[in-house]
Order: sequence, then C-alpha cells, then structure tokens
Amino acid sequence: MSWKKTEGLMNTIKHYASFPATGVSLRQMVQFGEKPSTGTLFRASQFLAEELPIRLAHRVQELDELPDGLNEMPSVRKVHDWYAQSFEELTTLARPDLGKEVRERLMKPGKKFGRTSAMLSETTRNPSIEDGQYSSISHSNGNGNGNGNGGRSLMAATAMML
Repeated sequence: MSWKKTEGLMNTIKHYASFPATGVSLRQMVQFGEKPSTGTLFRASQFLAEELPIRLAHRVQELDELPDGLNEMPSVRKVHDWYAQSFEELTTLARPDLGKEVRERLMKPGKKFGRTSAMLSETTRNPSIEDGQYSSISHSNGNGNGNGNGGRSLMAATAMML
C-alpha cells in the first residue's frame, strides 16, 4: 500500500503547526506516574490525542524549513513523509464513543484509601527562555496549546517529546 501526501493534508498540518505545543515539566511527569489509574490513563489518552498531532505538525514544518536544500535530501523527505503519514493516521482515527456516565466516571479524580488524589502542580515558566524565543511556547499561562486545553495540566504530564 502506497501513501501519498495531499495538498489538503499539508494545509491541515500547517494549521496544527500554528498551535504551540503544551509544555510538560519533569515534576508533572513524576506526579502523573506515581499513582496510575484507569482515570489517569484515560486523561492521558485524551491529552495525547490532542497533543501528538500538534507536535508531529511542528516536526513536519521544521523539516520543510531546513536551509540550503537539506529539505530536498531523500532521507529527510522520507522522515518528513513518515511524520506526515503518522499525523494523518492520528487525525483520521475515529474517537471511541463513550457514554456520558462512563466519561464522567473516568474524568473524576481517583480515590485512594478513601481520599481524593491530589492534582498535579501547574507548569512554571522557565526564566532562562525569553518571550517569543520558541514558537512552541504558549504566551498565556504556559499550560495551553491554543486549542482549548489550558486547564488540563494533569494530562500534560504524559506528552512525549518528539
């Protein structure tokens, strides 16, 4: 089976690349992994379903913008197309249809020994990075990706750095 990129796909990738990636601190990753539960795994999957296409789009765009004809090298084109294909597969994958009751139950904070587990701390701005230095850093509170998940720092702890 042969895959081909289309103009529509590249326009969609460009759109997703306009959103900044959500920052994830080491503290958030540690806190997230301390007490895994069905709910945290569900929230992680929701975060990744939203975040991974944004990060893949950034990689595709960066490969397109390589200087001095590097972006025309066959090996770079191959990696570029792998990222674009992965982006397409992730964005066209059907979301599971969960009932309202199941979704609400999964979104509630987990309980351990009769008490509600603590939420993750918010991200802290890196003082060594100046505003505008990186296009992937949000200019709001550092937690949002520009796509409506600014309050979901709990899910941000699972982002894979591509």
